[in-house]
Amino acid sequence: MCVPQGRIDMGHLLEVDEHGSLTVPSEVLGSVRPHSRYRAEVHGELLVLRPERGQPFWLRATPEERVAAFRAWDARHREGPGLSGEALRRENLYE
Repeated sequence: MCVPQGRIDMGHLLEVDEHGSLTVPSEVLGSVRPHSRYRAEVHGELLVLRPERGQPFWLRATPEERVAAFRAWDARHREGPGLSGEALRRENLYE
């Protein structure tokens, strides 16, 4: 719901269910598109939902782009984690 800065609509009561989910009725959301993402911020007793800037890669990418990104990631990690054999020895892992 887009409320102008400084204006708060106190006309709706929202309740958290037994699973910890907060369901917001469509009449409160107004014209918010499905799959819109918001970051929840707690300020004292106030819960503020701010629109997430941009969509995550997995949501905006085509299947082909996701495959290409995975293959590029895989190619960068072919040699392992980039640690020497000495660093990976059991007795050296906890130093």
